[in-house]
Amino acid sequence: IEIYVPAAKRQYGYYVLPVLDGDRVIGRIDSALDRKVGVYRVARIYAEPNAPREANTRITAQIEALAAFLGAHTVEIGVNDFAS
Repeated sequence: IEIYVPAAKRQYGYYVLPVLDGDRVIGRIDSALDRKVGVYRVARIYAEPNAPREANTRITAQIEALAAFLGAHTVEIGVNDFAS
């Protein structure tokens, strides 16, 4: 969590969540829900070193499921290290 770090000095984002694959942390996600317009915005999905790139499909599916659970109508994903 970098909420107390000045924006210019943040490495990952304001409030970053871990991405788990079983019992391994394989990435991080910087996201926020814009409740006023119903959009779940993912600024970036960071991949950890040696993270399986094939996890991209599962990660995006879980992001969409989380967005629906939160009541978002739309998901916007910025940079996705798993897709590159």
